Amino acid sequence: MLWDVLSCVNLKYSLSNLDAKLRVQMRTEISKLHERLGATIIYVTHDQTEAMTLGTRIVVMKDGVVQQVDTPQTLYNAPANLFVAGFIGSPQMNFLDAVVNVKGNDVTLQIGNTTLHVPAAKAKALIDGGYNGKTVVMGIRPEHVYDDEEHIKANPNSVMEGKITVYELLGAEVYLYFDAEGSSMTARVNPRTTARTGDVVKFSLDLEKMQQAAVLLVGEHDFKSFCNVRTQVKDTVRTIYEISLSRTEDGMITIRICGNGFLYNMVRIIAGTLISVGMGQIPPDQIEDILNARDRAAAGPTAPARGLTLIGMEYEENAGKA
Repeated sequence: MLWDVLSCVNLKYSLSNLDAKLRVQMRTEISKLHERLGATIIYVTHDQTEAMTLGTRIVVMKDGVVQQVDTPQTLYNAPANLFVAGFIGSPQMNFLDAVVNVKGNDVTLQIGNTTLHVPAAKAKALIDGGYNGKTVVMGIRPEHVYDDEEHIKANPNSVMEGKITVYELLGAEVYLYFDAEGSSMTARVNPRTTARTGDVVKFSLDLEKMQQAAVLLVGEHDFKSFCNVRTQVKDTVRTIYEISLSRTEDGMITIRICGNGFLYNMVRIIAGTLISVGMGQIPPDQIEDILNARDRAAAGPTAPARGLTLIGMEYEENAGKA
């Protein structure tokens, strides 16, 4: 049979000449084929959507030079350079030139007449790198730019104004294209937005505090500080391969933790701690102090996630292995 001898398939620009509807159908069929054959598939494409949806590991190249090799989620959340950041994601990431101002431990970014306060986790890197007075490029994805009043009130230190130049309704979401401080930007917002072309709108930039904290949890750690004091567990070293966070239109936050050997209570406390970071109760970099505590009672401000719903727990024999 074919799949008894087939170990590697090479596909090059296989969907480029198809119409949009057929491309979506063929992506699904290729994914099914990959699962059924269990073979290595090398897929060459200029389409980042095809790469993100079909790939389990992606090599991003520019002018014949490898820019980054990683999983789709890592490429999206932690691009290695400006090229990868701008290439992965649709609409692409917004880029803004900003001047760094350091006053003690406080760091701000000056973008034209707009001042944005930098969270502690990011501020440390700018301070240690000697960026005071220098111009840097700030990148923020369209889904992290909000126009709703609730988010603007919750993040008063990350608000900027922009004039809407194009309004695009796509059914489940709206793309707002706007000019802000001399730069063209894009926001992916709720379809219930009242903003229209020509309006001057305030936007809140989500600086992804939860994601900053989540990055610190990825890897092998002693998660004793996330264990219940009453739980008698001697070996508390665990590995988190990936943490992803998403928010639905009605505000529900989904936290997906991919790791090995985690107890349910550990997951609840990790999720609760990330939520506390998102609410501004814990600085993102304090996650490191909690991990280093090595003791649940002395870990500091950790708490189980209230209202947490466990959607499911799945076992994957080769999870996290390249």
